[in-house]
Amino acid sequence: MKPLTIQQIATIEIPVTDIPRAVSWYEQILEMIVLHQSEEAAMLTFTHGEGPSFYLVKTKHEKRIYFMNSFTGVRHSMIDLFVKDLKNFHQYLSEHAVTVSDIQILADPDLGGFSFEDVDGNVFGVTNIKPHQTKKETSL
Repeated sequence: MKPLTIQQIATIEIPVTDIPRAVSWYEQILEMIVLHQSEEAAMLTFTHGEGPSFYLVKTKHEKRIYFMNSFTGVRHSMIDLFVKDLKNFHQYLSEHAVTVSDIQILADPDLGGFSFEDVDGNVFGVTNIKPHQTKKETSL
């Protein structure tokens, strides 16, 4: 056995400008629950399913979590969230005035993804491709 075996991602740290405003957004839009909150930070977790916690950290820095693909010019998230029903989640976010990209269908049957922004401009991806799904299973 290796002395250092990473088992999973525990926490994703996200820069925000206003903790109460960000917490409210994550509770209302992503249905997360607060585990801890202070003036400078908040720890939230998803109410459905498993996964890492989100640690919202107050900052004055303007840099947000995303990057541009140098070859395609496409803006990518560093974090993809999984949902079973991609189209309904896209519609839900749109109805709640969340900035969303178009859905990109990658393979049959209707597997794909899109991105959205939180209240501070951090970019998240959304996919209906299950984590650990093999290439053969996705027809990619």
